[in-house]
Amino acid sequence: MPDSSDTHIGARIAEQRNLAHLTQRGLADRAHVSYSLLSKVESGHRPASPAFVAACARALGIESSVLIGQPFTAEQREDRFDAPIAAIRASLENWDIPLDPVTPRVLCMKSRLT
Repeated sequence: MPDSSDTHIGARIAEQRNLAHLTQRGLADRAHVSYSLLSKVESGHRPASPAFVAACARALGIESSVLIGQPFTAEQREDRFDAPIAAIRASLENWDIPLDPVTPRVLCMKSRLT
């Protein structure tokens, strides 16, 4: 009996393959894996190796985590980028820039007049 996580990986591969409008043979050709292995993994009769999952993800143009089903990857990515941006934004809000009474435009106009 196949492992339940491998069955889910196979179902996710099939789902993403259908979203990409590919046949099993088309995905197998793109991923450089055998058609037989792909059909067995999708049906849950063979476990999906990490290399197989990576090849399918690369062929589908998605991350392996989509096929593996790792939760919260989008949230982790947002947290990783949003935290530094929030700190920069707070620093800029607190930065006091004095107004410059002489603007470059005024200087350009004065040089043209003289």
